Amino acid sequence: MTDTSAKRTDTRRRWLSSALLTVLLVLGLIVTTLAISTKISVERNFTTGTVKLNLNGSADAEDGKGAPVITEDDKFLFEPGMTVNKTFFLENRGADCWYKLYFNNVSGDLASVLDITIKDGDKLLCSGKMKDLTFTNAPIAGELRAGSRLDLTISFYFPKDAGNTAQNGTLQFDLCADATQSAHNREDGKPPVFENK
Repeated sequence: MTDTSAKRTDTRRRWLSSALLTVLLVLGLIVTTLAISTKISVERNFTTGTVKLNLNGSADAEDGKGAPVITEDDKFLFEPGMTVNKTFFLENRGADCWYKLYFNNVSGDLASVLDITIKDGDKLLCSGKMKDLTFTNAPIAGELRAGSRLDLTISFYFPKDAGNTAQNGTLQFDLCADATQSAHNREDGKPPVFENK
C-alpha cells in the first residue's frame, strides 16, 4: 500500500502543482489583458490667454472700437508749421501682450505730407508719414500688461516746407491697434513678428 499511497501523493502533488501553475498563468493573462486594454489618461488641460484691446472706447464697448481721435467737428485748417495734438487711450482687457499701433483706410493728399508722432508720455512709439505707418510697416510699440491702460498722444505736424502743394488737402484714416500674447515672443527674447492682415 505504500506504493499506492506514494503514487497518490505524487499524483496529488502534480495536480496541485498543475492547478497552481494554471491559476498563476490565468492571473498573469488577466493582468496582461487589463494592462493592454486599459487606457491611461493623463489630464493635460491648459488655458490660453485672450487678446483684447480697447482703443479709445467706452468701458462697455464690446468690440473695443472707440471714439475717433479727430471727429468731424474738429475742422482743422492746417498751415505750414502747425501741430495738432490729440489724446487717446489703449487699454488691455486680456492677457499680457505685445501691441502695435497703425493706420488703415488712409486716403487724402495729406497722408504723405503730415508728420505723425505717437507717444506714451515722453516715450516715442512710432513716427512717420501716415501712408507709411500701415499694419505691415508700423513698428511694434511695446509690451502691455494685462489690465493696464496707456494714455497716449498723437501729433499731426504740417511741415513748414510743405508749401502750397498740400493746400486744400484732405485726410481720412482709421487708427488701429493689434496685439499678440507676450508668451509668443521669439526664442531670442525679441518681440514677435505680427502676421500680415
